[in-house]
Amino acid sequence: MTLALTAALLLTDLVARAVVHRHHFGENPLRWPAGAFHWCVGVIRGGAILVTGVAAPLAELVGPRLAAELSGLNPVPELVGFRSLAELAALHPVPALDEPALQIAGAALAGANIVVIFVCQHAMGPSFRLTIDPGENHPALVTGGPFGLVRNPVYAALTTLTAALALTLPNLLALAGATAMLIGNELQVRCIEEPYLTRIHGTAYQEYAARTGRFLPRLGRLR
Repeated sequence: MTLALTAALLLTDLVARAVVHRHHFGENPLRWPAGAFHWCVGVIRGGAILVTGVAAPLAELVGPRLAAELSGLNPVPELVGFRSLAELAALHPVPALDEPALQIAGAALAGANIVVIFVCQHAMGPSFRLTIDPGENHPALVTGGPFGLVRNPVYAALTTLTAALALTLPNLLALAGATAMLIGNELQVRCIEEPYLTRIHGTAYQEYAARTGRFLPRLGRLR
């Protein structure tokens, strides 16, 4: 289920979004990160999806077999928190989160956020980019629709989506990926996009940011 949802995310909000954008606006919305820090943040965010949506479910599939093969090896250090390499390889779900109801809720929430991401990207119109490009013509500042509620609805939905994927398979890899996505989106917005938008839109962005929350309504407004 987790792998299927991840595939749906990549196909819908990456491939399909690029095709639709090119059809409507005649350009590719893909932009490569500019600079080492921007690349590092992109790796964190991209890696978060791959860890949560691909590595975590694959680990669950191969973990028990690998654990059996490692069962005779020496214990790992106590600081790791596992009694043996076998237990580490198995990547058992976190007991407090290993509930069918949470897994179902996580799958439903992930599916809903795939749709939300697509809708929010579409609401940006020709201003939509997968990441900023400081060297191109300044895109229009989008403040309507979902962007009237929060300044970064795509990133908010992506953070929620990754957390929801982790609920469908709550092992340590999935939880680490969800945490990485939260950190990556915070860095992307606070250190890259907000300074960029302030520079190119000036007072218009400052007024918008003063009345609109960063990821949640009314929270994270800039003063």
